[in-house]
This record gives sequence, C-alpha cells and structure tokens, in this order.
Amino acid sequence: MVGVRPGMTTATVEQTLAASPLIWALERVRLPSAPGPEPFWPYPYQAQLLADRSPRIIVLKARQTGVTTAAAIRMAHEAIFRPRSRSLVVSRDQVAAAHVLSIVYGIFDLLDEPPRLSKRNTFEVLLENGSSIRSEAATPKAGRGYTATSVTLDEAAFMEYDEAIYRAISPTLSRGGRLTVVSTPNGQANLFYGLWQGQEGGDWSRHRVHWRDCPAFDEAWYKEQRPRYTHQQWASEFELDFVGSGGGAFEPSDVEAMTEGWEGPQAPQEGHLYQHGWDIGRRRDATVGVTVDFTEPPFQVVAYQRLLRAPYAQIQATIDSRQALYGGWTLVESNSIGDPVIEALSCRGRVRPFVTSQKSKANALTKLVRAVEQGALKCGVPQMLSELKSYQWEDTNIVQDSVMALAICLSRPPRRGPIAC
Repeated sequence: MVGVRPGMTTATVEQTLAASPLIWALERVRLPSAPGPEPFWPYPYQAQLLADRSPRIIVLKARQTGVTTAAAIRMAHEAIFRPRSRSLVVSRDQVAAAHVLSIVYGIFDLLDEPPRLSKRNTFEVLLENGSSIRSEAATPKAGRGYTATSVTLDEAAFMEYDEAIYRAISPTLSRGGRLTVVSTPNGQANLFYGLWQGQEGGDWSRHRVHWRDCPAFDEAWYKEQRPRYTHQQWASEFELDFVGSGGGAFEPSDVEAMTEGWEGPQAPQEGHLYQHGWDIGRRRDATVGVTVDFTEPPFQVVAYQRLLRAPYAQIQATIDSRQALYGGWTLVESNSIGDPVIEALSCRGRVRPFVTSQKSKANALTKLVRAVEQGALKCGVPQMLSELKSYQWEDTNIVQDSVMALAICLSRPPRRGPIAC
C-alpha cells in the first residue's frame, strides 16, 4: 500500500486518497473519544476490510469490534470521492439504522474539510456532489425503488424479511455495485447463515472477527463480562457460534444438571422463603404453578402443578390454597386472562402481578436461563425438564407454560413476609 508522502502534489495526494478508503482513513479520519477526537488507527481486521475491493463481502463478527465503524468509513469515502454515488444501509430496526448514519455524520463533522451537505436528517444524507447515503430499517419494502451503487446489510442474521430484502437489493450487483453483509450469528435458520456457508452461491470475500481478535478485549474483560450473558447470548454476540446461537435457550446438559441435588417436592418449612409463579392459560391451554424455595442457593422447586382446561374458579382456588400453605409471595401473569383471576383471589394482598410485555418476558426468561446455566436452580419435574430442553426464544408454536411459570417466579426477588395470607 502506497500512502501519502512528502513532496506529493495536491492532485497526486487527492488521487491517492480517492483510490483507497484505508489510506484516506489513516490520513484524514478522526473519531470522537475522551477527552477529544483522535486519529483513526485501525485494528488489523478493520484495515483488511477497508482495503478489500471485492464486489461481495461478508463479515461474521463479534459485537463491539468496530466493524460497523469500518463500514461507515467506506460509505463516507465513497460519498466524497465518487460523485453521484448512492449508498444504502439496511439495519435490523430504526434505532440501528439511525446509529449507522450517526457514525457517518461523526466522520464528516471531524474532517478538516467536511463535505458540503444539501440534506441531513436521521436516515438520509445528501452531498452537494450528488452522492447520498440512506439508512433504512428492515421492512418488506426496504431497498425497493432505490437504485444503489453499494449496499450494506447490517446485522443481517437478525433481520425480518431477509429473503425479500436480499432479492430487492440484488440488482445492485448486476449493475456492478458492491454488497457488504455483516452480522453476528443467530442460529442457522436465516439467509446470513446460508450466505456464509456458500449455500446461496456467488463469490464472496469472507472476514471473520472473533472477540479475541479485538485488542480492546482481554482475559480480564472476558472474566468480568461472561457471567452477564446466557450461553446463547454469548455464543451469538462474541463466539461466532451458529449452533450455540440458535433458537434453543437452554443447554440440555445444564437442564439435566438441575436434577443433581434436587430434594423433590417439599412441604412448607418454618422460616423458609417461598415464592410462587403462575402462568394462566386459556380454557384450551394449561395453567401452571411453580413454587420455589429461595431460602438459600441452589434454589429448590418444591411444588409444581399443571391444570389442563381447568375452569377459572378451580384455578383461583388452587392459587389461594398454595399461597395459604406456603406463604411468601405469589406472582401471576397479568393479561386479559390473568387480571380477572387476580381480582378474584382472596390472597390478592400477597399477589404481585407480572405484566407481560415483550421486554418483561425476555428479561424474565434471561434470568431463568442464567440461573439454569449457573446451577442456581434445582428441579426434577419431568414436564418442566422436557419443556426447558425444547424451549426456543421464538415460542409461539411450542408448549412453554411450565417454562413461563418458572420464569415469572424468578422474575423478581422474593420478599420476606407472614406465612399465610
């Protein structure tokens, strides 16, 4: 690589910068940092990405490794040095789409001679030289009606409508444009996995960026961060593991280990701290209640009940009976079915509603996955173990009542209180 050297004419310098995003980044780009901007000095894999001129580039990467920054530098370089170029970025959602363009703006703003812009908003920038960069969320219409000279698919494995988006942007390649596909893994049931494995054909330049490739991470960082993630999360976000990052939330070996040291169903004991979780099912579904002894780790599942097609009066009586027997607190799913049940409970003063939302459900399940992985929960109920082994994050079409009851039970720390209602 030949960079800018002393004695070069201005015209030669511009030609050199225009020919290489890497040289331009080394010579001109600064990035925000504390206490002020610093020159961009790429990690080895960032330099390789910036120097890669292949028409098809695919990057399997860990999070927080600066790959998106390298992609943004390429887009900024193309917009400045290739008038009337049109770059398109498609990200998993609007927040991610806005983030990518914010990096581009950060690059522009810190240049000694920033490009002149005729339009600047959250999702699109137009330069006076006719170039544009547009950032879109992954929707069925993403990429349609926009003739791009280069396309970047960011976190492609997590995109909805990935097949439709890929078809929409494929004409970019037929016109001589460039396609860059970047993602952490998300199992094998998506387009990104097929592209990485070569199942979709085409010649691809492949880049693999593991967390250990990033100089910012070391063993001390690993020891601090690893306990904060479930096995599935870590496999996806840092280990580049297509199998471990798949839909299965629990490792079968971790579930089997739950039976080691399980004391079986237990009658209430004085001074122990209990909490109950209830997933309320519709008339055709099961209602499941789980009681956990939180007195000391590892926590024990001491009672389990599964009511199939039970009338609501029976469900209410069962919840009241369990609360009166063990005391502690009862967590009941609060939704269109659960709310009337909660209102009818005689022990509702000891009930804590679990308001179900996408976020609260994900948080509760993540706590449960961590508890199982860390050996902090013991259970030998066959139905529970079966559901845990087969549970997937996309749980619409699987039996998961027992899993949700246990997740609800672990969603909030139990409180000390009187034994009876």
